[in-house]
Amino acid sequence: VGEDFSAEFGLLKLFFDENSSPKLWVSAGNVLVNYNINSQNGFNLITNIKPLIRKVSVNNGTVLFNGYEEFSILNSELKEISYSQNSIVFDFAAPSFLNEIGNDYQYLLEGFSDEWSNWSHESKKEYTNLPSGKFIFKVRSRDILGNLSEAALYSFRILPPWYKTWWANLLGFIVVLLFINYVIRYRVKYLKILCFVFVHSSI
Repeated sequence: VGEDFSAEFGLLKLFFDENSSPKLWVSAGNVLVNYNINSQNGFNLITNIKPLIRKVSVNNGTVLFNGYEEFSILNSELKEISYSQNSIVFDFAAPSFLNEIGNDYQYLLEGFSDEWSNWSHESKKEYTNLPSGKFIFKVRSRDILGNLSEAALYSFRILPPWYKTWWANLLGFIVVLLFINYVIRYRVKYLKILCFVFVHSSI
């Protein structure tokens, strides 16, 4: 069993393992690099790392999420957004020591589209005038070697406008009933007056 020379400097963690051949493990966030000290080839990079959703904001500038770790999975509580803020922007990045500029991204908004986007170097995606409903934003990355990552997820729900809420529908239904009742009562009263006039005019 190798000795543990673990040290931590902020987000950077080091672990030295002497099993078989000396290896140095370096981690920062969810990035893990394995450096073989006796190897002439340098290091082995751990691939298939999810991209990070850096920030989620809405059209009025309000930031819904601004963090480092993965925020949302399918079973987590949904973030509810008012209908007046139905334009949303996602900022994301893929941690890579190979060539960050060469990373490509592909995204999908489940509940709005059924197909993944084309690959792009853009690390931002904006959706405008989204309808009410539940959505799951998915983004995955591809490095310069063609390695495809798993998808990072962010779940949210856009609430319906006030005129599509249950209480607005109930209020509208009550108004319609009152109007129908008024029309019926007015019609009955009119027929009574008409009948009364007809009876007295025939005498």
